[in-house]
Parts: sequence; structure tokens; C-alpha cells
Amino acid sequence: MARCLTDFEYSCYLSEIVVLSAYRGRGMGKLILQSIENYLGCRVAINLRADPSAIGFYSKVGYEPVDNMFRIHREG
Repeated sequence: MARCLTDFEYSCYLSEIVVLSAYRGRGMGKLILQSIENYLGCRVAINLRADPSAIGFYSKVGYEPVDNMFRIHREG
């Protein structure tokens, strides 16, 4: 499962990808990303904030780190 917010024109924020533990390591995350990329086309940039444990995955599938993201930390 993936959760995204997009304007379908310029930007898509990918907030999370979830793969059941029984299916991890089988390429499901990569397949989900490819489906999102194909659906949005080449004009829409995909942005995300990776959990530290997922940085290697995103790097491996071609996502590049950027330094110009900002956030306001909020307590839940």
C-alpha cells in the first residue's frame, strides 16, 4: 500500500509505503513505486521523507537525497 498526495501536475508527496512482512524482500515496494511513477507520468516529481531504515531501499531504486526539505515538528 502507498499513501500519496498529488496535484497530478507538478508534485506528489509519498508519505509511506507499507508491505506486509510476509511479502518483504520480493520486490513489492519497487513494484508499488513503479506503479505510482507510471500512473503519474514523467512530469510529476515524487517527493518523500524516508525513514532512516528505508534510505538504502530508496537509493537502490534510484531516488536521490535532497537537502531542501523543511518541517515543523509537532507533538501528537
